[in-house]
This record gives sequence, C-alpha cells and structure tokens, in this order.
Amino acid sequence: MKNYLIITLGTRDVQIKKEHLIENGFVIHKEGKDQFIEKGNIRLKVVENFNFPEFYTFSPREGGQTIRDNYHLFKSVIDFPLTKDFIKQTNRDHQIDYFLMIYTDQQIDWDAGRIRNPKNYLDDTLYFKDILNHYLSEDPDFSKVHFDEYSIQTEVVNIDFQYSHFKEIKQNLFLTDIQNVNQIFLLPQGGIDQINHAVTLQLLQAFKNKVKLFQKSEGQAPRELKFTKHFLNDLNKQKIVKHLNDYDFGMIDKEISRPKEIYHLAQYGHKRLNLQYDELAINTNVIASSQFKPIIATPNLKLQDLYLAAKINFKQKAYTEFLWRLYTLNECLFKIEIEKVFGKMDYLLSRSNEIGETKFQRKLNDVNFEFVPKIRKALMSNGEPIDSRNPNRFAYKVLLPELVKTNHLYIKDNILDIYLKVGDKLEYLSKLRNKIAHNLGSATIAQINATLNENEQGYTAKNLFSDLDQIFDLKSEYGIYDDIKAEIEKLL
Repeated sequence: MKNYLIITLGTRDVQIKKEHLIENGFVIHKEGKDQFIEKGNIRLKVVENFNFPEFYTFSPREGGQTIRDNYHLFKSVIDFPLTKDFIKQTNRDHQIDYFLMIYTDQQIDWDAGRIRNPKNYLDDTLYFKDILNHYLSEDPDFSKVHFDEYSIQTEVVNIDFQYSHFKEIKQNLFLTDIQNVNQIFLLPQGGIDQINHAVTLQLLQAFKNKVKLFQKSEGQAPRELKFTKHFLNDLNKQKIVKHLNDYDFGMIDKEISRPKEIYHLAQYGHKRLNLQYDELAINTNVIASSQFKPIIATPNLKLQDLYLAAKINFKQKAYTEFLWRLYTLNECLFKIEIEKVFGKMDYLLSRSNEIGETKFQRKLNDVNFEFVPKIRKALMSNGEPIDSRNPNRFAYKVLLPELVKTNHLYIKDNILDIYLKVGDKLEYLSKLRNKIAHNLGSATIAQINATLNENEQGYTAKNLFSDLDQIFDLKSEYGIYDDIKAEIEKLL
C-alpha cells in the first residue's frame, strides 16, 4: 500500500529569503517603484511580502522561469515557507511513496486570447513545481519518492468546470493502482480556491477516510482539519437516505454505515427481500430492536416478502424483475392457502401414464368427493380444461372458494373476491413475462398497465397493489420494510 502527498501550488509557495541575499552575492536595487535583485547578468523583479517582511515574492511565471533556469544561482536564497516543513514532516512520519504537485499553466488560453487580465496568466505556477522538485530531489530523505505533476490548463476559476473535471480524472491522478493507495495527505493550500475545493471534494468522495486534509497558514504550523470526518458522515448519510428511499437495502454497505447496526439492519432487509432466511442470524444478533429478532419463515411470511420485493422492484423501475417475482407469486398465492388443508402438494405429482385415481385426486377425495369434478368442469383462461390429475395453480384457484364454502378455510368474502380477481391479473402478467423472456426483451410500465387494463378498463398496477395489500393485510405501503427504513433513519 502506497502513501500519497498532494499539494496545490500557489503564487507564494516559492519566496526569496532576504537575509541570505548579500552573503550569496546578490545586489538589491530599485528603479522607480520596482525592486530587483541581481547577480551577474541575472536579474529578478521582486515584491515585498508585507505580512512577512523577511521574504520577497515574485511573479510565478516570469520570475519562476528565471529561478528554474538558474537554479544553481538561487538555491541558497529561495525558501518554501508554506509547504517545506509540512512536506518534510509528512515524509518523516509516513514515508511518502508518491508526491503529486498540481499547478496551473494557461498558455493555450493565453495564446487564444481568452485571458483578459495578464496577471492571471503571469500567476501560473508551472515553474514552481520544477523548483520544488529540484529542491526535494537533492534531499536524501526523498530519494525513494516518486515525483509527479498535474497541470490545470483552462477554466481555472470555474468551480463547476473544475469539479466535473476532477470527477472524471481523479483516479488517473495516481501513478499506482488506486487499490494500492493507503493514505492521501492533501494540502490544497496554494493556488486558486476553485481548484482547491474541486480537488478536495472529489478526493474525499473517492477515497473517503484515506484522505487526511491539512491547512497551513503563513507563519503557522500545519494542522489537520477534522471537518472531513463530518463531511464524509454527511455524505454517507445522504447516500444511505437515497438507498432507503429506494428500499435498496443491499446498496448500504459497511463502508458508509455508522453505527454498524445500520449495516446489519440493511442486510436484514436485503436478505428478507431475497428470501435468504437462513443467513439472517449474523445480522439479527447485532440488531437491538426485538422487532427484527430471528423469525420463523412461514410460507405466508415468505409469500408476503416475495410480494413486497416485487412491489419494491416496481418502485425502482426494475419492471422485468417485478414480473419475474409476480410470476413466482402467481405460482404460490393459492397454493399456500390450499396446503393449509391438504399439506404439501409437491409430493402428489403422478406419472403421465398412471392409470386410475392419482395421488392428488385421492388427497382431494379424502376431504370432499366434489372437489375433483369441480376442477374437471372448470377451464383455464385459454379455454383448455384444467388438469385434475396433478396439483397446479389453476386447480388451486378452483379449490380455494370451495374450501371456504365447505368451512375448511376462513377467508372474508370481500378478500376471497380479491383473491380470485388477483389470480386472473397475475395470470395475464405471467403470460407477459413469458413473452418478454422468450423475446430476450425487458418489460416497461406501459406494457404492464396495458396488460392489466386489457380485461378491466382502468385497472393498473396501482389497483393491483391495492388488492394485494388487502390480501396480505399490510398496515403500510411496504410493510416490514417501512419499519426497517424507519429504524435506520433513527440511527442516522
């Protein structure tokens, strides 16, 4: 794992130390309002640093080029008061592997006439990175450090542009694979605020707690800023809230879950939506609320979770997955009620060439001899007779009202009517699912509503949900998943 040091270079990151000028053979003189230092035939225009009068500053582009080209002449009088101590201390404490300098070079915009104020062009820091590179390269402590650089060439004061720009290139800033980045020590102190803000925000979003953000004021020791922790917490909260609003519990991972109970609640919801009941214990052991303690996965509970998963798919506009789950719901909706009377049906399948009374028919006759004839008289939606020899969803639909009528099951009259209506709707949607699957297509909301409306004018997915909610006696739109959502929101 590699450690990165990143700084943004500003106009005062290289300065002239006045006290070293005379002893190193420099002459200081004025011409009108301008002030220069000279040695031999090399001349550099300097400006007083009124905040720290022991230093001179100079034009980063013009003066920076002069110093870069004559580094041997200036090396004894230059200093880096804003960055040097921080850079060296960070390397001592953390052994930096890569040092990245971000600088400006607006030559293209200048040549194209897009820069109106010459000072903005003259403030480019492209030569400062060469000077700092040269200085650190002579230090034995930096012999193993890889030096790197990145230039900002346009729109330097456009925060929207810079934010989008660093969003695109942030992972390409690094010489090593981003998976190998251990820590990033970031000093976005020099240069232009819009660039500093864009770099900071994008690196925080990409690398989160790996980023250590520092601030260094002139004359002050560098200090690590703690707001990044709060920023990341707020950012993670926003991500969690977005996933909660979508009921997309599986997207809430450990990295963004503080406290850890949030992650386990989310996993509890995610696993229930995917009917992974055997894997819940690892999560329920961490969850404080007794509402989410280990459950008995009854057939009715599984069926309700299946329905709510389909409903959430619809909310997420995952219409193909929605149809896939409704297809399974169609297979099981009546079956689960029937099995409350007859027991498991999967064991009653008979061979196609079996003669006489089948296992299924025998089971029905044990309860009531009228059930098999009722099935034989009924027809499927395509007009074909229903198979009475083996268990199937069409036979279950015939049996349900008969079992209620003969007091083997209790279902309120209005709910029984909804069962029968919903059974028809699910059958239509199952056919749509098969059609789409056979054509390797994907479902749309228009197809779903058109299919539901075809046999009952004005009936849409909204009506289907209303009917199914009554069958499952839901107290809220998404049942237990509303409770999970609310519990996580309390912990944020």
